Amino acid sequence: KGKGVMTARELVALYCGDPMMEKDFYGGFGVGPKYPKVEDVVVVGAGNVALDVSRLLLTSPESLVAETNTSKRFIDLLSSESSPLSGIKRVHILARRGPRAAAFAPKELREVLQKREEHFVSRIRVPAQGGGEDGGRAGSIGPFEESAGLTKVATRMQKRVFKLLRDHHSKDSGEVREDAPGKELFIHFLHKPVEFVGAEHLSAVHVELQRETLVDDQALEVGPIDGAAKVELPAQLAIIAASQRSIGVDGIPPGRASHEGREGSPRALDRDVISDTSGNKTLAPVYFCGWANHGAKG
Repeated sequence: KGKGVMTARELVALYCGDPMMEKDFYGGFGVGPKYPKVEDVVVVGAGNVALDVSRLLLTSPESLVAETNTSKRFIDLLSSESSPLSGIKRVHILARRGPRAAAFAPKELREVLQKREEHFVSRIRVPAQGGGEDGGRAGSIGPFEESAGLTKVATRMQKRVFKLLRDHHSKDSGEVREDAPGKELFIHFLHKPVEFVGAEHLSAVHVELQRETLVDDQALEVGPIDGAAKVELPAQLAIIAASQRSIGVDGIPPGRASHEGREGSPRALDRDVISDTSGNKTLAPVYFCGWANHGAKG
């Protein structure tokens, strides 16, 4: 983990008020007065956590105060002129697979695409077959092309998410409205991050454009587009919101035991040693966080 790179779990802990995250946010992640001002953020992942992180980074501090229980520390980071997070203009969500594989919940996705227009403009981006980002076809089947076989095996939720993404993509003319807010959310499908670039601090993310090929009537294969040059996205902060696994605890059944393979068994934790006001050293408390079927308001 370098300067300017953090996990979504760490950012969620910050805006949920975890005091340990507030302790060393600047120094630990290369976000602070001595580091570059953050205008572009890259979020790696295609699930609800990626959406939630992006939404909070692009929502005005005033709305966060009025509508949510977001921690004061996080709101100060977004509102203070001297804060490196106060100038965020664009958030790029990167998803290696296409819209059919998106793990967003319809309710969360609908809020981002349709109910936050006063805060930011949402745009869907997919690569063309020959490279670039003009929203064209990708491989033997386009990202938004209908397929009876793929539709047959999709769940009801996947169908709803796919339709929301397809409809939003088809309505986006690419033009900027005069009354549009100055912030943008880009959801890039078939964009595989392959390298974080920067000497002492993150400056860009290199992305490899992917294509989908219909292997049989009901399965897709994802691979790089032949001859397509890597895309460079400028970024001063990268947030990893993919492959976040929980820590098993005795007596608490894991949500996906077969996937995580720990059957709820405990796992050793590295904990910081902190000092209280009297100088006495103690182990920092351990916080267990999880998705509780609520958004930031909950």
